[in-house]
Amino acid sequence: FYQGMLRSAVGYAVTDRLTLWAGYTYLPTENYGRGYKGEQDAWPAIRYIFPTKIGTVTLREMVEMRFVRGDAPGIRPRTLIKLIHPFEFEPRLGLVLWDEFFFNLNNVANNPNGGYSGFNQNRAFAGLSWIFNENTRFEFGYMNLVANKSKPDLPYSSYTSMNTVSASVFMGW
Repeated sequence: FYQGMLRSAVGYAVTDRLTLWAGYTYLPTENYGRGYKGEQDAWPAIRYIFPTKIGTVTLREMVEMRFVRGDAPGIRPRTLIKLIHPFEFEPRLGLVLWDEFFFNLNNVANNPNGGYSGFNQNRAFAGLSWIFNENTRFEFGYMNLVANKSKPDLPYSSYTSMNTVSASVFMGW
């Protein structure tokens, strides 16, 4: 099994807290015994960031238009809420907590990452953040992924829970 991701975007700052984004994601996936599929997503997003007494909260809504060869596009909203709490002894280091919920609006049978309408997945993360400079941040920690693997021909619902170590680099955020 492997899965990679390449995501690029352009953004516009409406205010110092509100930004609008448009982007493209390429998601190559190869699952054991299933072969290779390359998903391509085009998406708009809106992000709002605000400071609180305990840290910086980010709210983001993204709507992906997902394309996999041989299938109609899938529409999947994603909602993220994130908290970064900097440590007093070193403000570049902080605690990161976030949760992201995915919901498919339509059926896309050919999608390798779950394409049936309804709940798609939930990602919950807890870890550390290190700010290298004003444009580069690294996050490392634990992520739990609960994914809906149900199929229309199954007489039951099927979910999987994956526990992973996650590392991400954010540039130009």
